[in-house]
Amino acid sequence: MAKEFYKASNDSVFKAIFCNKSNKDLLEKLIEVSIKKKVKVNDPLMQEVLKPSVFIKNKTLDVLTESTDKKSKYNIELNVGHYDGLNNRNAGYIFSKYSEDVKVSENYNNMHNFIQINLTSGLGIDYELVNTYKLIDPKTGNYFIKNLTIYEFNLDKIKDTCYTKGEKEYKILAALCCDKEELHELCKGDKVLEKLEREVIKLNKDPEFIEFLSAEEDAKKVHNTLMNNAKEEGLAEGIEQNKITIAKNMLKDNIPIDTIIKYTTLTKDEIESLK
Repeated sequence: MAKEFYKASNDSVFKAIFCNKSNKDLLEKLIEVSIKKKVKVNDPLMQEVLKPSVFIKNKTLDVLTESTDKKSKYNIELNVGHYDGLNNRNAGYIFSKYSEDVKVSENYNNMHNFIQINLTSGLGIDYELVNTYKLIDPKTGNYFIKNLTIYEFNLDKIKDTCYTKGEKEYKILAALCCDKEELHELCKGDKVLEKLEREVIKLNKDPEFIEFLSAEEDAKKVHNTLMNNAKEEGLAEGIEQNKITIAKNMLKDNIPIDTIIKYTTLTKDEIESLK
């Protein structure tokens, strides 16, 4: 059986590359291509959005960074599949950071310019290549607020236009979805993209990282299977017990607490109590 190749569109691979300080040039390139503007950013980071209540699901930002002039904040979300409610979830992320900025700003007119970039698979070829959203009245053209913009990119269509049809505008986004051979073909001759290729290859050769990804994928499969069985049986308590079983298995595989929270929705204290 051929060894699985983990693409940059894998959530963990994406974070490992674009949250790495030494790859800030790749992050800047991704943002520049997305918003069509030259940018310089500070070190990227993954950041959990603080919960105002224990009853609210944890939110973990994929990538958050700030421009070096401290005028703009960029939140990049990689969505491996599309479903009803996805946009609500992503809006919750950026609105949470916007809310934090409201609280600390001495002058509302001097707030950051907030930009969210959603990189989404599963939209389908018929969906627009990119949509840009602002809070604006379509009748008058008046902005409700001017400092929030959300971009949504259709990764499926972008790969088709860049890799298959040879269009170059969004090559770095298309590269996220490429397997090993496609990645090499798309990236050759471009120094920035060749670095992205090297980073993806390096992670795929890292035995500890691959072991983590394999354990994470197994946990997802167990989670989906058990949740489906519980749903068919219609037992709410069965669902909760399945979460505990999944969490225990993930702990045995030394999967980080934040990842367990993400896939089980259990609280940190609940998971700690299972050790």
